[in-house]
Amino acid sequence: MKFKSLVLGLVLAAGMGALAGCGGGEIYDDDAFILSVSAQVNDEFVEGSVPAGEAETLVVSVGDSFELTTSVPVDWTVIVAGQAIAGAGNTILYGGATIQEMSRSSNHWAGQTSATAYLLAPVNMTLVARSRVDLRQVVTIDVRITR
Repeated sequence: MKFKSLVLGLVLAAGMGALAGCGGGEIYDDDAFILSVSAQVNDEFVEGSVPAGEAETLVVSVGDSFELTTSVPVDWTVIVAGQAIAGAGNTILYGGATIQEMSRSSNHWAGQTSATAYLLAPVNMTLVARSRVDLRQVVTIDVRITR
């Protein structure tokens, strides 16, 4: 009976030692999973990036291309006139402007703007990037298309 108690005691002590040695168990570096979005207009980087929880306005002119790149995988939502536009590869006609979605992936969204006539007013659309790693992390980019 003493042998069984001694073995059980050693197993428990080893288990406690292993738990004490793990230091609380942080599995990954949290900073590696923080969402931010950077932008390019006509292949030129826009200074800075937008961190999670923030919103920023990107102003582009008719004829410009623009790209958004994220630090972590995201799900994109495109909103025009208060309505989410479903699917990928869309051509959006709104307010006299055309926004052609050129590419979309979990870390990238690219569009090309055009218009067949002079824009009477700026045209606005919104791109929302929601992290697939942490759904609480969201960045909103309001795109304003001007003439």
